[in-house]
Amino acid sequence: MEMSTKRNIIHKDYEVLELKPGASLINIKKAYKKLVKKWHPDLFPSHRPKAQEKAHQMFRQISDAYARVIKLHQEHSNKNFSGRQQEPSFHEFYPEPSDWEKDKTSPTQTIEMVDRKWPDGTKYEGMSLNGKFHGRGIYTYPNGDIYTGEFRLGKIQGQGQFNFKNGDKYVGAVYENQMHGQGKMTFATGGHYIGRFANNHFHGEGVLATPEKVHAGRWDS
Repeated sequence: MEMSTKRNIIHKDYEVLELKPGASLINIKKAYKKLVKKWHPDLFPSHRPKAQEKAHQMFRQISDAYARVIKLHQEHSNKNFSGRQQEPSFHEFYPEPSDWEKDKTSPTQTIEMVDRKWPDGTKYEGMSLNGKFHGRGIYTYPNGDIYTGEFRLGKIQGQGQFNFKNGDKYVGAVYENQMHGQGKMTFATGGHYIGRFANNHFHGEGVLATPEKVHAGRWDS
């Protein structure tokens, strides 16, 4: 992408978020929270299809703009603090969305943005519904593993990415807090597996590529 085109996109993203270029990280997050609450599809009645369509369009546009602005902000932070390890941004992993937005909620239920920490080192930053993780967020485990992606009613579910402390990385489908469905596991030692997973294990058709060989077949966990 040409530099001028990228600048134009980022400038437009700030406009979508109703911010001026160069806004602080705190103001970016505040603007995002405000707009998400304003345009969340759950706030628009189902008997008004045009309003629903507009809400979904705006919600996606706001989310995309936020993702790019946050990424830009972190890139600048990385340049200024290159020696400091950076955690993934709220939307660093941005896969094709699942249908969590279609979950039925009552008119009195609203999506909130929360930032929670527990004594054992567990952390969560992202969307919440009635006190449960719901939508998109980042969950940090006590051992240092990090999940970035979708949640549904308190559980890791939809599409997401695991960054494991040992350097391995998983990108793909998740269900009931586990790697489950189609995904890709990249190993810190080299090589990768692309295929089906079930309950955190290779299961079904897949391809395992290591520095020594490539094996395509079926796995039974």
